[in-house]
Amino acid sequence: MTVELALKAAAVLGGGFVAARALGAASAATRHATWRLTFVAVLPLPLVALLSPRWTFMDRTFAEPSAAWLQAAVGDAFTPGDRDRAGKDAQAAPAPAFASVGGPSLAPAGVMTLAWLIGAAGVSAFYLLGYLRLWHLRRRSRPAPMAWSSSAHRLAVKVGLPSPPTVRVTPLVPGPLVCGLVHTTLLIPRDAVGWPDARRDAVLIHELAHVRRRDVQAQLIAQAVCALHWFNPLAWMAARHLRREREFACDDAVLAAGVPPAWYARELLTIASEALGQRAPAPALSMARPSEMEGRLLAMLADRPRRMGLMARTAVPVLVFVSSIVVAGASTSAPSAVAADAAVEPTQPSPLWIVAPPGDEDRALVDERAAEATSASDAARRERATLALAFTAGDTVIPALLAALRDHDSHVREKAAIGLAWRRDPRIVPALLEALADADPHVREKALVALAFSGDARANDVIERARKDPDGHVRDKAMTLSRLR
Repeated sequence: MTVELALKAAAVLGGGFVAARALGAASAATRHATWRLTFVAVLPLPLVALLSPRWTFMDRTFAEPSAAWLQAAVGDAFTPGDRDRAGKDAQAAPAPAFASVGGPSLAPAGVMTLAWLIGAAGVSAFYLLGYLRLWHLRRRSRPAPMAWSSSAHRLAVKVGLPSPPTVRVTPLVPGPLVCGLVHTTLLIPRDAVGWPDARRDAVLIHELAHVRRRDVQAQLIAQAVCALHWFNPLAWMAARHLRREREFACDDAVLAAGVPPAWYARELLTIASEALGQRAPAPALSMARPSEMEGRLLAMLADRPRRMGLMARTAVPVLVFVSSIVVAGASTSAPSAVAADAAVEPTQPSPLWIVAPPGDEDRALVDERAAEATSASDAARRERATLALAFTAGDTVIPALLAALRDHDSHVREKAAIGLAWRRDPRIVPALLEALADADPHVREKALVALAFSGDARANDVIERARKDPDGHVRDKAMTLSRLR
């Protein structure tokens, strides 16, 4: 495990956190899919980095030691003549192991590799013991009563599974859990044999959702990433988020089947209380982990979250995957031809797809979206149409986006502000300035970004004022934009 690969993995995992935060208004299944895609992108990073094109992001001062760096490192221990000779020797010698991050090697590469191997082997052994324990539990279990098997068959057909998992009973599990990578098994505790029919069906719907979503396989990928990147706290935090969203998504499946939330919450509490003091093996998908119960109860009893259009739910996971490929191919080892002391003025040009006008064959579709964004009676339809216009090239969509920016629904206004970013048109500036006083902080944040990229001279003053916005996200965005300008 090299430092470069570790940094790339951390960048992709960090992108997963950003994407999950952006999808806070989406369903738990969408957020879980984002985390799943993040882990799928991290696992093959070494192979992707080897096969993909490489870009250079750092200048030459980070690629090899210089005489100035050597002098700063050794201080006054050498005479000036010795420093000159040492500097020449350093330039002729290979770069130290950690030169790519601007400092000397802290430990020999062999020692670091050995430490990584020991850690990876320890985590892998922990998970392997968990799988062996599950195999042992399954061998010592017995077939479940006919009521469980018949209900599993009936509900599997209802949720679209070609075949239900095998249901078995054992007194050695704290609660219902799913295991098995190839042949899935549902293990239930001995007390579950006498459960009421309603609780049994709710538990089966929850566990069948795990099987249909292939959560066992997704967890195996996450565990492999945690074993390889055991030293990275982001990997463990991401695995915890994956597990939490997985349970939220399966709870949503139970509620979607018509189970009352309050009743289901009480049943979950009962199952969790019966499992206190017992722990399921780490690889198992346990339904009633007491440590996760509070968040699940709050999620199922809370009001419905904010809406998010289909394009946004699809675009963010795809963005995670594409960004991971770019990060995997990026190299910090190749030297750059740019001098270290060359000052580069940051620019923010508009993307070509923004300034390019749509083709004639697309104009009818653009007009249809514009009409729907401004006149549809349903707010969700206006929001979807506005988001589609936001990713439409050309300036013909600007009037519709400006009209959507005055919509009474804040979600529509937010998507309109997103669509006005990067567009260099004087018509958008007054509307964006007005949107900076919007009551919704999400709208203010997107309007601030759009104004910053508009090229208007008033953006600097607006950004400075936004640093005192009452909303923390707007203030953070203003500080970021100040550093970029």
